[in-house]
Amino acid sequence: FMLTLYGLMLLAAPFALLIWSPYQAAILRSVAAGVSLDGASFRLKVKAIPLWWLTVTNLLVLLVTLGFLMPWVQARTSRFIVERLESTGEAELAAAHQATRGPGSGEGLADAFGFSAI
Repeated sequence: FMLTLYGLMLLAAPFALLIWSPYQAAILRSVAAGVSLDGASFRLKVKAIPLWWLTVTNLLVLLVTLGFLMPWVQARTSRFIVERLESTGEAELAAAHQATRGPGSGEGLADAFGFSAI
């Protein structure tokens, strides 16, 4: 019974992701449009079907390798985003400086809970 259930879920996952991918693509475009730096703004040219294909193939790779290729999946996803990211305008990068040292626990906690991954 469990194998049948997992098999049905595996077969249904691509269809569920196909329905979900236009929303995810719109969210990614909205996030990129909301980011600006000085006079520079960003635009992400991502469509639903390429995002769906990336998600489905990443899911299959993770299932087949039992998660051991997660760093490769993250690198592949990052490359997908960066290849479709455009910037308009220019930012004054000389004015950008590193922030002063903070409390020391915030960044470590973000890494500990896995918030740094894409």
